[in-house]
Amino acid sequence: MIFNRIEKDYIIPLTGRRRSAWAPISRNLITVTGMPGAHLSHTDIQARIITVPILVKAENISDLQKVKEDMADWLIHDEPKELIFKDEPDRVYYALVDGELELDEIFSTGRGEITFICPDPFKYGPEKVYQTDQDTFIIENEGTAPTKPIFELTCKQPVTFAM
Repeated sequence: MIFNRIEKDYIIPLTGRRRSAWAPISRNLITVTGMPGAHLSHTDIQARIITVPILVKAENISDLQKVKEDMADWLIHDEPKELIFKDEPDRVYYALVDGELELDEIFSTGRGEITFICPDPFKYGPEKVYQTDQDTFIIENEGTAPTKPIFELTCKQPVTFAM
């Protein structure tokens, strides 16, 4: 697990991670008296929750307390940060730590669960850059969610209009 572009060697993610295949979807329906079923009013996409069970290693119980302080410094932020999992290295989630981390401490190790919340529920692939000298071109969105492109133009001569 890499969070905010940092990986800690004292954390071992365990099996049992809960990471849904897609962001939670809530369908809002309108029922009409006398009509079977319902009409789809709209769809809401909720924030994504990712739960990661972990084992924290330290040299002794005193060192474990220092490791917990280091984890808090690493994981707690006011804005979402990049979250990458080693089994999905080409995808990025933008996440914040949610809740608290209660470790079951035994000697120099602790077991617990870190809960991440992703206000932006989508995961992102690598950024793609296209360069062209053509006046027109088409770029296909290969993802599963709509996205807005970012255009950067370099003018080769003075112009008054670009579209």
